[in-house]
Amino acid sequence: MQPFRDIYVPLSTNPIIAQRHNLEQWLMIRAYVKKRRFSRFAHGDTDLMMYCAVDDYWERFAGFPWAMGHTGAHSAHMLFVLDVSVLDRYCGFLMDMYLDLDLFAKIYKHYRWHRENIGAGGIGDMAALSFFIDGGHSTSYDLNQVVDGAVFDQSIRDVRLTDRTVGYRSEHGIKTVIFDGGNPYFLDIEGNRVRALTLHFQGQTKDLMRRYLESPSARIRAEYANARMLETMHAKSDRAGVMRRHYPEGAAKRVRRLLFGRKPK
Repeated sequence: MQPFRDIYVPLSTNPIIAQRHNLEQWLMIRAYVKKRRFSRFAHGDTDLMMYCAVDDYWERFAGFPWAMGHTGAHSAHMLFVLDVSVLDRYCGFLMDMYLDLDLFAKIYKHYRWHRENIGAGGIGDMAALSFFIDGGHSTSYDLNQVVDGAVFDQSIRDVRLTDRTVGYRSEHGIKTVIFDGGNPYFLDIEGNRVRALTLHFQGQTKDLMRRYLESPSARIRAEYANARMLETMHAKSDRAGVMRRHYPEGAAKRVRRLLFGRKPK
């Protein structure tokens, strides 16, 4: 990591360490993949919920070195890599962004445009991936396209298709999601169901993740775990105390039975 840190120039309004890690994580992934000698792999961000088996979809990406989402910019929140050598080329490109003066001039120009027209953000992994792929250094399969009535979610709040036209219905800035048989479905603009193979809770929507757990017991377990974490940040507390403070009396008894099977001692 040190060689990259020695040349890294922060070009983002985001915190320096977080934004740098956003890029250098690719060096970590490459090192891990080489150590484990993977021939292919799938990677998902921690704000991603998966409702499919990844091994069912490798044939869909045949002929491409990797697959990721795309709506204006490329995003690897859900990533399939079929040719691991693409990581060598991309990590070399990340170094060149700060060593090659012509390339650095391009990313700096993009950063200035971002500041003047959008305000927040700058050069992160989405911008770097877009420079790499759109610059002709690689091709990628676009996950943000409906195939056989199913799609990998670009973002729970992004209703656009790859061509940036509106493709899905939404409520309060969030895609409409319907669960059926444990699987989530979007509604396209005509009202047809599109199976969501993943749900991506990008940015400030991360707090919504537990709402989309299909199992009521799983949803309650997530709520209880969150309440317990908040309690222990301040002081140790017993189970019953957490119940009393975070659930109404009747609900506390039901939740306690669901979680522990009986009233804890």
